[in-house]
Amino acid sequence: MKRSLKLLWIIVAACVLCACAGSGSTSVQRAEKAFDELRSAVTKGVAEPGRQTRALAAVDGLQAAALDFSDRFARFEAEIEHLNADPDTSRDALAAKFHAFNAERNVLRGNVVKAHLALLAEVGAESWPKVSDFEQKALLAAVSTRGAK
Repeated sequence: MKRSLKLLWIIVAACVLCACAGSGSTSVQRAEKAFDELRSAVTKGVAEPGRQTRALAAVDGLQAAALDFSDRFARFEAEIEHLNADPDTSRDALAAKFHAFNAERNVLRGNVVKAHLALLAEVGAESWPKVSDFEQKALLAAVSTRGAK
């Protein structure tokens, strides 16, 4: 019994170590793969060549907009962290930084929404269910890059 329990713990530990090792891919590689999967779903889901070409261009725009948003947010976090670390930084300086980023964030978010709507328009309602999960996965992967190169 003790021997079986010991073997079980060794197997569990080995599984945990293997799981922690992960695939070795970076967040940028995972985002690229997720957008490639979205492109594949668009290619399979949109039969008309003209719409397919425009939908793939919309995916490219969505990827660029989402990664731009993620990169800019990471820079904002670093700027706030730097300001916050300085005891001489005034509350007004922090508020101004937040205000400026909020205005920029609205533009960046608008770019992502425009690209999403362009993709939705080209994919069409009939094919959207085949594509939407891939879009969501790609957007989540883009967010996870947070300034990584």
